[in-house]
Amino acid sequence: MTTDTTEKLERLRQLINEPLVKSRLPDGYYDGISEHLNTIRVDGADAVPERLLQNLVELVDEYEGWLLKFSNLPPMFSAAREGNLAGVKSALDAGFDIQQRDPDGMTLLMLAAVGGHQEVASLLIDSGADVSALCEDDNEFDALMMACADGRAAVVELLL
Repeated sequence: MTTDTTEKLERLRQLINEPLVKSRLPDGYYDGISEHLNTIRVDGADAVPERLLQNLVELVDEYEGWLLKFSNLPPMFSAAREGNLAGVKSALDAGFDIQQRDPDGMTLLMLAAVGGHQEVASLLIDSGADVSALCEDDNEFDALMMACADGRAAVVELLL
């Protein structure tokens, strides 16, 4: 394993523990990446397929991009994504524009729906969130489709 690869894998270990990155990882990704990194640390790079090693190294650039892309967002976005009801309520009370979108074109309601945060989604709906708004990225999903795709039954019922 080259020095560059070793450095990239160490950076990946740091990145997956960054709150901004960790909160954006799909269910199971953190554990999977951690497991692969531990296998490499204990048994060496030959313990994993070359393609997997390459994929892990490539994640560094993607996650570094996330830090740049999402680090300056108002705290309201992470509050919605993480299900922080008090944080969302406080931001709304302070006049935060409920229709704002993150750099991926997702609304606050979409972020809450993906995370399965029923109470936050309910508060956002009651506060005027557009339930039928479409994500502005390539998929054009709405909050209901996102909640369905992530198996968030309670939020699906709420959105219906």
